Parts: sequence; C-alpha cells; structure tokens
Amino acid sequence: MRWKWIVVVTMLFSLLLTLPSAAQQTVVTYWTFEPRLTEQLIEKFHDLYPDIRVEVVPMEFQDLHEKLIVALAAGGAPDLAMVEIQEIGRMVNEAGPVLQDFLAAPFNAGQYEKDFVPYKWRQGLHNGRLVAFPWDIGPAGLFYRRSIFEERGFDSRPEAMYESLMTWDDFIEAGRKVYLDRDGDGVPEQFIIGDAREVSKFAIEQVGIPIIDEENVVHLDDPRIIEAVQIGRTIRELDLDGIARINYKWSDQWYSSFPSSQAATELAGSWFHGTLAEVAPETAGDWGVIPVPGGPYQVNQGGSFMVMPAASRNKEAAWKLLEFLLINEESQLHYTNEHGTFSAYMPVWDDPSLDQPVDFFAGQPVARMFLRIAEAIPPVYVHPLQKEIANLLNDTEQNGWRGYVSKVYFGDMPANTAFAEAARELRAIVADWLAQRR
Repeated sequence: MRWKWIVVVTMLFSLLLTLPSAAQQTVVTYWTFEPRLTEQLIEKFHDLYPDIRVEVVPMEFQDLHEKLIVALAAGGAPDLAMVEIQEIGRMVNEAGPVLQDFLAAPFNAGQYEKDFVPYKWRQGLHNGRLVAFPWDIGPAGLFYRRSIFEERGFDSRPEAMYESLMTWDDFIEAGRKVYLDRDGDGVPEQFIIGDAREVSKFAIEQVGIPIIDEENVVHLDDPRIIEAVQIGRTIRELDLDGIARINYKWSDQWYSSFPSSQAATELAGSWFHGTLAEVAPETAGDWGVIPVPGGPYQVNQGGSFMVMPAASRNKEAAWKLLEFLLINEESQLHYTNEHGTFSAYMPVWDDPSLDQPVDFFAGQPVARMFLRIAEAIPPVYVHPLQKEIANLLNDTEQNGWRGYVSKVYFGDMPANTAFAEAARELRAIVADWLAQRR
C-alpha cells in the first residue's frame, strides 16, 4: 500500500507546483463605494486569472473621493478606484495629470469609444486624455406604488400611468388624490412623494441647460430654472408631500416610507430598483416605473467611472480587471439585470434580457423602458465646479444645511430672489476659480 501513498503524494505535490503561490500573485487594490455590484464578478475574475488577486476596499461614498484626491497627490493611491458622476468634474480636472491615460499604449482604449455613450466618454477626458473610463449611466424614472394609485381610481398599468402623470401639473393633481391625513395633524399617512425638493431638482435638470456651461457662464438665474424650482415649492405650499413624516430624503423615515405604503412615488435613477428590493422586499410586484413627468428632456441621475493612477505598479493586471468589469457584456448585463444600474456600454443594449419581465415590477420589462429614457437624455456637461454647485443648491454642511433649493421649498425666499442671489454667489466662485487657473 505504501507505493500508492507515494503516488498520491507525488500527484498532489505536482498539482501544488502548478498553482500560483501568494508570492507569485499580483495584488490589485480596488477602492469602491458599491462593493455589492462586483462581488460575484470578482469571484469569476479570480477563476479566470488565478495569478491576480483583487483586494477590494469598501469605503463610504464621500470618504472614497476625498481620500482618493489626497492619495493621488501623495502617490499612494490604489490601482483602481470607482468614481461617481458628481465627483467626476473635480476628479478629472484636479487629478487628471496624475491619472493614467487609457488611450495610450498598451491600453489603446480608443478602439472602444464607439461602444460607449458619447457624453459619458467625453466626461472622462482631460486635455484629450481618457483618464476616467465610463461605467454606467443613471436614466431616471418615476417609481410608483401600484396599489396606492389603484385605491384612488387610477389605472396602474405603466402605459396608463404615463398618460395620467405626463406633466408636473398632472403630478400635483395626483398628489391631491393620493394625500391621506386621517387625523388632520399635518403628518400624513400617505403622500405623493416624500420630499418635493427632489421634484425641483429633476425639473431643473429637464430645462436642458447646464448650471455652468463650457464657457464658464452661469445660468442659475435663467427664468426657466426659476420656474422649475418653483414646482417643488408649489407641492410644499399645497402640503402634498411627506416631509413632516420623513424629515428628509435618505433619512431612516424616508427608507421606511416604502415598505409602510406611505410613499406613492419616488424619483430616482434606474439603480433605485436595487434600493427598493433591499429596503422593501415584501412589496415585490406592487411597483411600476414610467418616465419622469414634465419632459421632453429626460434626466440622468447617477453613474460611475473607473480611474487608474499613472503611478500604479500593477497596470497590466489592473487593466485586465477593468476590461473584465467594464468592457464585457456578461459583466455589464449583470449590473443591469441584477442591480438595476444601466450600462454605458452600448453593445448590451440589444441584448434580449433587457426585454425580460421583472417580477418586482409586476412583469414590466423595466430595462427596455430605461433604454428608451436613456435615448432621450440630452448631452450632459459636468463642470469642474459641480461639487460647488451642489454645495450651493443642496443642503450641506458648507451652507448650514440650507441650500437655495431648500430656501425656496420652505418659503424662506421667493424663487426669483433666491436664485438671483445664488447666481451672484456662483459667479464669484467661478471668478475665483478662473483666477487661480491663470
């Protein structure tokens, strides 16, 4: 019997010799604020490339972007990092010179330009260099709770709901029918939307002009933008939203408004499918999605890129990971079909899986609908001062948690006065920024 054990041991030893040891593996460090998106795919990547090990470093959204800017300046950044669209203007312009140009050899990514959404590709360019590789876009829709609308006499089929909620006036009228405050205490048990400031933000996007254009001209006091921000104020004046119940969007109360049947709708990017499924799994089959009211322009909300520091010592292995995650139909379909994100990689747009009914949405083929929305989104210019714009308009620590949208929404200032003041502030910020660049 001893010779049999010798044979077995010899075979096992030979097998071990063929496997890469930890010392032989190249370690690619990847920073992400959404580790669940790639969790299953990285397992497959390890099977495909056993000589590469991916070290995933999950981070909070804001921490990642702030630490990445600092790490890039210090030369100690990861091999790859996820960057969200809100931060891409700052990332490209501040860190562009120290980020890898994917158009250069040996990557030669120019061959893929035709396969990606054009405006998304342009957002990743710095002086003709592609320093941020496009990942996904966020075509937005109006997510609605079918049973709530049925109880109020609406036909809840998506095509009928689209006819009923085509304009913001339609939305406000539906809010009157949906609103429910049984005891009259001003804290409703049911409302059309949790936080109507979101309506104002979406309506501003639908105007179709950038807050700051490519010539650094500020358009914040354009009459069309002022009219758009007033829509959210009107909903608040009529007491139709659920702010008294939810406090603010992204609060714990806001999350709980979906499983508790308080919120009739929510405005969000395609990725909100994953959020709903996570926070309100028991509501599966009771949701639908339609385009955002008030077109003709549709809205992009969200989307990401991937960057690689020029100083990375593992560029070849990191590029293999990027290719596998972003220039790969199987991976991109995984994001869309499993997580609700929408691919910027256009070759997957013709895949039959986008026509599949989704149980969570009562059989509605939501991916195909989001494709039609994506095709109606105008080119989006992201100015390097996008974060400063957000800090001015939205509630942040920098403005004492009272941005100009909130000032209008809560009635602190009339819309025309507020946005004239905001425009003056923003023009001063732009002037300082231009002076520093000279």
